[in-house]
Amino acid sequence: MTISPTIHVRPARYTDADAMCDAQVQGWRTAYRGLFPDAYLDADEFDAVRRTWWRGGSWLDNATTCTFAGEIDGEVVGFSVVGPERVDGIETAGDGGEVYSFYLRPVAWGSGLATTLMTASEEWLRSRGFGQASLWALRDNSRARRFYEKVGWSWVGRESMWAGPAMPGVDTPNPVAEVQYTRPL
Repeated sequence: MTISPTIHVRPARYTDADAMCDAQVQGWRTAYRGLFPDAYLDADEFDAVRRTWWRGGSWLDNATTCTFAGEIDGEVVGFSVVGPERVDGIETAGDGGEVYSFYLRPVAWGSGLATTLMTASEEWLRSRGFGQASLWALRDNSRARRFYEKVGWSWVGRESMWAGPAMPGVDTPNPVAEVQYTRPL
């Protein structure tokens, strides 16, 4: 007999910071391998910079966004961050919401958590009055793009270049293409 995992999504708490950092770092190091240089992904600073940010807790203090923790059998293995759509990094006051970040530890891929986490993210945006939502994905991250399309998102043809976050003492990689997806809520 196969026992299905218990999947749960809830608003994140400060005590989830390290687990969410692990999801982001492990997700990046696996999904973005070959898209960003190995030296960039494997740098100790890659984890350290993110861990400092997560532990700083500023993600809890924003009244216009929500960070969700995704759990499997009580362990946080993923997260999403949602809020008003941004244009050039600035939140807009329009009808659009945005999924800013969406990461799972690779051990959670295929578990069903991603669909539950995306549903919670979309419901939160809808409950705040947003009529549509957007997100950005690396153009060459085919796994993520397949997932977004499977759960109802559409690529709109908009593309930009992104170099990833800067880290002290680590060469910033060449920019990679990212593409925008949208969906009505």
